[in-house]
Amino acid sequence: MIRSLNSAVSGMEQFQEEMDVIGNNIANVNTTAFKTARVEFADSFSQTLQASSTGNGVVSNTASLQVGTGVTTASIHNIYDQGAVASTGGPTDLMVSGPGFFLVRDPLNGDQFVTRAGDFRFPGARSAQRRPIRYARRRFPAG
Repeated sequence: MIRSLNSAVSGMEQFQEEMDVIGNNIANVNTTAFKTARVEFADSFSQTLQASSTGNGVVSNTASLQVGTGVTTASIHNIYDQGAVASTGGPTDLMVSGPGFFLVRDPLNGDQFVTRAGDFRFPGARSAQRRPIRYARRRFPAG
């Protein structure tokens, strides 16, 4: 009885995590260069009730019998499929075709970031920079 409740609880927790990812996908669908995420699940534990055995001339092979006792998140990964191409008419707007990222630098502290959003702007007569609000999540040390 307790084993089945633990299995049910782990399933509900993972379902909640999947709903969080789906909610994030919906909330950010109109964000520049947004890439959808997908959750992959895996068995957490399995209990072997009967081991497998080899057959002989009289008895055939017997497969093992296992019962799953929970589920866990194997991964949450982004899907980097090519999005819709739209012309903006902006002279500094760029697009990544296929896999790849733009490498951008924070003008205040020099930290580097990667992004697929190509809506670059000139803050003055200096160099092209991205708006800080659009920096990507993956961060690389300056260097």
